[in-house]
Amino acid sequence: MLHFIKEHKLGKVLNETGRSGYATYQKVAFDLARLAEFDPEGVAEHCRFAGIEVPKEKPQKTKKQSRGKER
Repeated sequence: MLHFIKEHKLGKVLNETGRSGYATYQKVAFDLARLAEFDPEGVAEHCRFAGIEVPKEKPQKTKKQSRGKER
């Protein structure tokens, strides 16, 4: 799962671990705006439950146009 999170830039894997029952997990600081691109309803529901503001969409990055001929 951590590889998937890193590969798709869904959050930053932290150097901390957490425990739940008998399992130990690596903590992740998720990018809610990025997650909302894939599941806007789920992120909105999570934000309402957690009492935080729903993230606004990030502006789309555009590629810079070259100024001259290709080499």
